Amino acid sequence: MINAAQTISATHKAPPRADTRSKGRGSAIPSGAVTGARSNARHHRGVNAMSQTGHLHVAQQTEMDVLIIPAAGATSWTGRPRRRSMMSTFCKQLNIVIDMVISLRGWKIALLAVLVLSPAGRSVAGQDQGVLQTGSTFRDCSECPEMMVVPPGHFLMGSSPEAWASDLASMGFIGGWLIRRDVAMTQPPHLVTIGQMFGLGKYDVTRGEFAAFSRETGYAVTGGCTVQLEHKYLHPIGASWQNPGFRQTDRDPVVCVSWRDAKAYVAWLNGKLRDNAQMGHHARYRLPSEAEWEYAARAGQQTTRWWGDPIGINNANCDGCGSVWDTKGTAPVGSFRPNPFGLYDVLGNAWQWVEDCWNGNYDGAPLDGSAWTTGTCEQHVMRGGDWSNDPWVLRSAMRSKSNIDQRANYLGFRVAQTLR
Repeated sequence: MINAAQTISATHKAPPRADTRSKGRGSAIPSGAVTGARSNARHHRGVNAMSQTGHLHVAQQTEMDVLIIPAAGATSWTGRPRRRSMMSTFCKQLNIVIDMVISLRGWKIALLAVLVLSPAGRSVAGQDQGVLQTGSTFRDCSECPEMMVVPPGHFLMGSSPEAWASDLASMGFIGGWLIRRDVAMTQPPHLVTIGQMFGLGKYDVTRGEFAAFSRETGYAVTGGCTVQLEHKYLHPIGASWQNPGFRQTDRDPVVCVSWRDAKAYVAWLNGKLRDNAQMGHHARYRLPSEAEWEYAARAGQQTTRWWGDPIGINNANCDGCGSVWDTKGTAPVGSFRPNPFGLYDVLGNAWQWVEDCWNGNYDGAPLDGSAWTTGTCEQHVMRGGDWSNDPWVLRSAMRSKSNIDQRANYLGFRVAQTLR
């Protein structure tokens, strides 16, 4: 354990160096629906969860009015086609153009959304794994992460100033400054289309999975690790993914790994794909894009967090989440219930690296779900919050950044996979 006498003072939950550990919010709807919605940031109350029925539905009392129009034969996240008559299906095989003008308490966003209807029951054929449906899982090798098939769809990424009003009211001067900074980083809200299903780790990459990579390749993680203890940041000798400053099992998320370390792990997984000719339905492993991450974290929900607006009790691991791991370190993956897409620990426990270079807001961000590969590429985006953050940090739209060589005992990753 780390001696508290070694601590280095830090400001209110502020991360070391370039790590700003910011926060934010957006929304997600599975394929076959277009939504206009608002998003959020750190510690917040907001909209009610939307229904996933096959009917036109307008969510009430949201920060943005939400309009959902399901497409004919649309597939829900579970991969089950909605029931519609043949006549209805043929009649609705048209592109629907939606002009949504959304009032945001004093300012307006006009969205022109074009929904291109897609066939029901989309699947990915494999040579020995049959058909992958959205909501199904697969594993490419015994050491490989378990992957979940995430459906295509549309969602509104980002957040509005109004989404942060309750946080501003409850925070002091320093906290208010942090929130205003975070608001700017999650604007403007923009409609993003995830055009095809993709694989995403059911859990964060675990310490055991990273250890298998290290043993097989001899990959050495050098350069130390920042250790957070009681909101102070230490740089003790010997800190690493094997010694993060608290006890872990092989089922805990690996931490103290940089963006470069995560990319090296991904390259190792892709080598296993090339070595196994039976994996014909998978193209390559990679880190998820920031848009893919938020879409998957939201899992079709319009609330601050996928389980609702309040932080609740024992929904995640943070400083005030009501779990037995709060402030002590990471929890084993899968310790909390999954979101509607079947993904665990998307909020709290450990921040997660994504592919995108850092940009201070969403001006010019890709609209097709791809990674933003221009900007400040010495820093990359991280998402989700960690075991030491206050509850207001744990939001689906939260954004933060860190230097690509930064390692910290609150920072890990999960992998994505292109499917073909």
